Amino acid sequence: PTDPDSFTIHPALLDAALHAALLGQVLPDDGRIRLPYAWEGATLHASGASALRVSVTTVGDDTLRLRAADGAGMPVAGVASLAMLPADPAGLGSPAVNRDFLLRLEWPPAPSADAVPPTELSQLGHDPFGLRPATGADVDWQEYTELSAIPGDSSDVVVCVQGDDRPDVPEAARAALYGALELVRAWVSDDRFADARLVVVTRRAVMTGHGEPGPDLSVAPLWGLLRSAQSENPGRLVLVDVDEDARSLAALPSALAGDAAQFALRDGQVRVPRLARTSSTDRSREPESGQRRADSEGRSGPGALPGWDTEGTVLITGGTGTLGRLFARHLVTKHGVRNLLLVSRRGPGTPGAADLVNELSGLGAEATVAACDVADRTAVAALLAKIPPDHPLTGVVHAAGVLDDGLVSGMTPEGLDAVLAPKLDAAWNLHDLTRDLGLSAFVLFSSVMGTIGNAGQGNYAAANVFLDALAQHRRTAGLPAASFAWGFWSERSELTRDLGDADIARMARSGLKPLSSDEGVTLFDAALADGEVTATLAALDLDRVRAQAGHASVPEVLRGLVRARRAATAVTATGSTLTDRLAGRPAEDVDRELLDLVRSLTATVLGHADGGSVQPAVAFRELGLDSLSAVELRKRLNDVTGLRLSATVVFDHPTPSALAALLRGELLGESTQVVTPTATAPSSAADDDPIVIVGMGCRFPGGVSSPDELWELVRSGRDAVSGLPRDRGWDLDDLFDTDAGRTGKSYVDKGYFLDDAGEFDAGFFGISPREALAMHPQQRVLLETAWQTLEDAGIEPGSLRGSDTGVFIGAMLQEYGPPMHEGSAEADGLLLTGSSGSVTSGRLAYFLGLEGPAVTVDTACSSSLVALHQAAQA
Repeated sequence: PTDPDSFTIHPALLDAALHAALLGQVLPDDGRIRLPYAWEGATLHASGASALRVSVTTVGDDTLRLRAADGAGMPVAGVASLAMLPADPAGLGSPAVNRDFLLRLEWPPAPSADAVPPTELSQLGHDPFGLRPATGADVDWQEYTELSAIPGDSSDVVVCVQGDDRPDVPEAARAALYGALELVRAWVSDDRFADARLVVVTRRAVMTGHGEPGPDLSVAPLWGLLRSAQSENPGRLVLVDVDEDARSLAALPSALAGDAAQFALRDGQVRVPRLARTSSTDRSREPESGQRRADSEGRSGPGALPGWDTEGTVLITGGTGTLGRLFARHLVTKHGVRNLLLVSRRGPGTPGAADLVNELSGLGAEATVAACDVADRTAVAALLAKIPPDHPLTGVVHAAGVLDDGLVSGMTPEGLDAVLAPKLDAAWNLHDLTRDLGLSAFVLFSSVMGTIGNAGQGNYAAANVFLDALAQHRRTAGLPAASFAWGFWSERSELTRDLGDADIARMARSGLKPLSSDEGVTLFDAALADGEVTATLAALDLDRVRAQAGHASVPEVLRGLVRARRAATAVTATGSTLTDRLAGRPAEDVDRELLDLVRSLTATVLGHADGGSVQPAVAFRELGLDSLSAVELRKRLNDVTGLRLSATVVFDHPTPSALAALLRGELLGESTQVVTPTATAPSSAADDDPIVIVGMGCRFPGGVSSPDELWELVRSGRDAVSGLPRDRGWDLDDLFDTDAGRTGKSYVDKGYFLDDAGEFDAGFFGISPREALAMHPQQRVLLETAWQTLEDAGIEPGSLRGSDTGVFIGAMLQEYGPPMHEGSAEADGLLLTGSSGSVTSGRLAYFLGLEGPAVTVDTACSSSLVALHQAAQA
């Protein structure tokens, strides 16, 4: 607040009350500055005081008691115990740090819940933790060995994931991730469990506070994967971590009755993950029970600052990338590091690597660039063996990583591995091969996506949670370690180079602002000085998150910074629900409001100013929605309507009008036609004709691109033969040869060719350029000609969406392009659908949103005839 009268007691008064103590009148005058750290027993007796008389007394070493009264001697406030800790003078003179961007993950007790615990739970698989006996007779457990055997009316299905103590930690972690991925994919795709929750229980996968053993590295990454799965499938998953205390196991049913989707049970108490701002005071001293931190701004303590040995070698993975270069310069200029080993996959072959070495040399450091796959243990061992003994390895900064985004529902083990290797495997190799080298610094670059659980990044979240857990594992073993979960950087890197405007807008809506390089290195130093094992360094726009809280769910970990509110649109200030407000109103009003709602939320997801730019009859894919933005749209609709829409709802109802029609049926129990503008097709000459032709389209050699041009070609008797076209990518100067026996040559230089065969507008049909290159020309020409046919018939293509319109295609000769095993990397994974005749009809039906039969017929020369016959019979 900026109005002094709005405070119950103004902070300036309390600050002034401590001046005597700070000047050495109460605390020892040993030349050190002491600042408030933690307080307990605070009491407010009265408000509105503008002047205070304060009594400050010592009650222990560096601990004060405060009593404040007004001018008349009446009590105003008191603090029973205020701990004061020495500050680091060097830190006081360091550059300003925006400590709003420096966060730590805490596990405070969950608010008490009044909900009734479940009396019946289902368990899938074995019970290694003893949940069933611990809950006693209060819960009737139903046991199942297969997901398919569980009835659809189950509410909570519990599955325990036990740690794996095999020595190959990456292998153990993968086994757990593969199993969880398979289970979650089956769970979210099974409509029987649309209203049920899968409760995944781990043991010691997370650390909730100091004094706990290090996390179980084999199951810790599950929390990253499943956090993302939760974001993609709200209300379908619950994450629970337990200790060995029987009270914790017995508390599971009551904890499930609360609204937390992620929690840990410790000593029988429910704790929830919350990001909180860090204090810059010495973190080596934790508040005792009952104390709270006195987090003031602008202080710094000695913490557990790693030693950057100026004579030793610091290894930086991803060292030739954007972040690697940034922190190589920073370690040299700020921390005096003089020997760097910069590692990347391409090594010296990376563009700009030589310039970087020269730049660092000019700054007084010797840098070596090496090519190494740090996920390869043998390669890492060989790399470390080459470090000169006169400059031994003393520090590691692991900044390597890759992205391969995709929804958990469509993720494969291969998709997991691609992202795990440079993070999980590489970090473990670096840890395992250097644990006995006496390092002074071991810093891992993690990501806030693992903490929040960003939709579409389950593999990346899993990999980064492993890094956080590894840092905790090392610290509990007495080894130096820190893992920093970075937010979104303003400078593009190889990791983020493929992010489009929609991706950046999505992150902005989630509250992530770009972090500048200067902000990043300053936060890096501050986090190291604080001595945190793990820290989140991210530019969070809490105002943006707060603004979204009224109509979108706030991620669990942000609820300590932003209070989650009930969705204002789903439930109004008067308590009425959206269903209540729509009930009894004219159908036209209901349709209009729901369509406006869908258009408005779609515009928000796409980053548009308002819903006016969202056309009701245009497919979401054409509007720019991809799988990730479709997830966001579904989440927003769920929050606003109170419904639990299926994961595929946006694809099953692919236009705003179709989706609005679904909402009406779900909210009011009424069916409604999709409200879209449709053109009237020309009526047939005879109303009783069962089969009529209302439109035509065609492409033929000789420049024919319409029926009229075809008739003109036939009427004139013109020859459509032409020379070899130059838009096919052929080397015409070397292709023709009169010798018919020469391989790779053509002994004819004329033929029948379609004009403009390469002029395909992939974006118009919602197809990526990469996929278009892998598509058979038949598929491309079919899409174009089908659109032309509808236009010729006077039918607005969007009007057919959701209709029982069939597609019958005659197609043959799918020999275009290379065999699938010889395809290029650019076409990897796309040649199968691009060259398969069976996909031809389905691709057209999907693009137009048709729900009738989609059939491709290949009966050689009679294909078109048979397809036409089947269409007529349908």
